Amino acid sequence: MLGVLNRSNFLKEALVLLIGVGAGQVILLAISPLITRLYSPKDFGVFSMYMSIVGIIGPVIAGKYEYAVVVAEDEREAAILVVGSAILSIAIAIGMFLLLSIGAGEIGSLLSKTKRVEWLMLVPVGTLVYGWNMILNNWHNRMKTYRIMASSRVITASVAGTIQIGSAKLYGSIPSGLIVGRILGQACSVLYLLKSEVKKIYDTLAKGQIYQDIKVTLLKYIEFPKYLIHSTLLDNVGAQIPVLLIARLFNAQMVGWYGLAYRVLSMPVGLLSQSLGQVFYRRFNELKSRPVDAKRFLIMFWSGLALLSAGPLLLILFYGPAIFAYIFGHNWETAGRIASILAPQLWFMVISSPGSTSFYVLGLQKYSQYFSIAQVGYRTGSIFLGYLANDVFLGLKVMVIAHIIQTVIYNYIVWKKLEN
Repeated sequence: MLGVLNRSNFLKEALVLLIGVGAGQVILLAISPLITRLYSPKDFGVFSMYMSIVGIIGPVIAGKYEYAVVVAEDEREAAILVVGSAILSIAIAIGMFLLLSIGAGEIGSLLSKTKRVEWLMLVPVGTLVYGWNMILNNWHNRMKTYRIMASSRVITASVAGTIQIGSAKLYGSIPSGLIVGRILGQACSVLYLLKSEVKKIYDTLAKGQIYQDIKVTLLKYIEFPKYLIHSTLLDNVGAQIPVLLIARLFNAQMVGWYGLAYRVLSMPVGLLSQSLGQVFYRRFNELKSRPVDAKRFLIMFWSGLALLSAGPLLLILFYGPAIFAYIFGHNWETAGRIASILAPQLWFMVISSPGSTSFYVLGLQKYSQYFSIAQVGYRTGSIFLGYLANDVFLGLKVMVIAHIIQTVIYNYIVWKKLEN
């Protein structure tokens, strides 16, 4: 089994990314107790709404062409995809800005009961830098420059945290301080990722007719947006629908509690999916023609992540309210209760999230939409059930149970596909 991994330096590559992403997450976690004492749950509620909207649109702003960068036939084609997807993301961000310029007030009133809508104008910029980060990370993944990828995560966390704390000290507790810090952190990451590669990309593109080549290459890889955009949007809506529905049906304070709980618990998911996910994608693609090795790889992957994450999540499950109140302040005890409810769901997410790209590798993209539709359905139904019962915690418990069932089915399909 280890031979399967060592032949491609999988462990070494994964460890480099794991250290970088882990350092970034440690920075965020270390400053969180200070930030939760500088900003109120309502401020976090607005920030969570911003993050939800960016989390829905950001992953599709480049048309999913960023995935094609890794599998492109040659370096020139990959460089063309980088530029083409970047141009596409700029066009979409401009369209978003124009739409919000006209109807920010109406859109804001639809999203929540809060009257604050100025933060919506930051969404296009935040979405754009999110998309460029994805594009450049896939370029570096192709180039196997994992140290640069790892360092970019540290830069994002350091800059974001510094600005968020500084903003609260200078201007007081306002949601825009959290949002601007996040945007500038990702913008600095983009500059760092681009710095070492911009000349290489330029020199590669200088060999032909760039504008015509962009059109031809984007059409060549049209299957990526064709099959992935709608399923990714559905998947993202399903992931973010709890925040949006809690904001609409309950209040911004409850959104802030949920947002912090989910943010803290999702750190291990982000740590593992970002560091291992991209390396998994490339390695599983190499093994897909050898089903026995691929299945061994999956067993190692799932079991290792399950053991690695069980301890911390068990602590949250049984002692969540006390832990959150002690670390983040007494205003956040309710967030700890929510974290206790979400812990089993996050455990399954830790196990399966890095390997979720196996659906793409095995040609199962068209089936992803069914899982995405189901996720939107059961999460919407769960939160609405909580609203009808006037008990958001009941809704979250139902949502967690449904998520676990879906995750088991998802991975079972991957396993059966390898057998066939």
